[in-house]
Amino acid sequence: MRHYWGARAIVARLGWKQANRLPELKRRLGVPCFLRPDPRCPWRRLYYASESMIAAWELAMAQADLQRLRAEQDEKRGKL
Repeated sequence: MRHYWGARAIVARLGWKQANRLPELKRRLGVPCFLRPDPRCPWRRLYYASESMIAAWELAMAQADLQRLRAEQDEKRGKL
């Protein structure tokens, strides 16, 4: 399993560019990451995520989007 240490690695995995926006993206979109001691420097804390965390989050986001599309479709049918 791959591990992503630091905001740069996490946002690169997600296909984004601005690592400094990770805390905002975490609050707004629920990006799965948390601060964890750096294995090389234990007194320093870095954002961490694993491939399984990100994959599960991506699946949940896809499922939520599918539910949103179905709800919109049902709403349009009800109005016609």
